Amino acid sequence: MPIFLIAGVMAVSVLEVIMSRELINIMEYLALGELEQEVSTHYAHQNVFFESDERQLVLQRILNQMPPVYMWLCPEDCPDLTQLTPTERQHLHQVVTHEIQEQAHRAAPPPCALGNLMTEVYY
Repeated sequence: MPIFLIAGVMAVSVLEVIMSRELINIMEYLALGELEQEVSTHYAHQNVFFESDERQLVLQRILNQMPPVYMWLCPEDCPDLTQLTPTERQHLHQVVTHEIQEQAHRAAPPPCALGNLMTEVYY
């Protein structure tokens, strides 16, 4: 009888763990992490995103170029880059780098129409 109860308790807890898992595209989390790391590392002193919508659009463009990677995860699980193959990691990094470079180019202020006029002023 005690063995049955222990087995029953164990079966319930395993079932609860299985039921709490969700099928999630981990590429969304990994792409966002790679995006944030790239911006904070290489564009720390430059405004790349002026609005949150711009960040969301860049992330969507990245995800459109990446194949989804689905995994069953519990709420406390945290996906990381080691769950991707080296080829997938390299492709993700290339796509993120390219999209950030394009966004930084779009976000750059336009050249001043006055040129260097203020430097030519003498007192």
